[in-house]
Amino acid sequence: MEDSYPELTYEFCSTFTYAPHPADYVEDPLFPVPEVTFRLAGQQFEMSVREFAVHTGCYDVGQADSY
Repeated sequence: MEDSYPELTYEFCSTFTYAPHPADYVEDPLFPVPEVTFRLAGQQFEMSVREFAVHTGCYDVGQADSY
């Protein structure tokens, strides 16, 4: 497993994009526009900054909701 860490890290870092929404952005639940996109282990991921922070363990759900 450890042998794959560098490859996964390179893939993540080279495909990571962050496109913040403007301050007046109102999300349409039917067509959400992701702020964070990346590939990991060949799979494409798209999510909000809040979701990314919770998934990576930077914040728990309660902390993310309070900001």
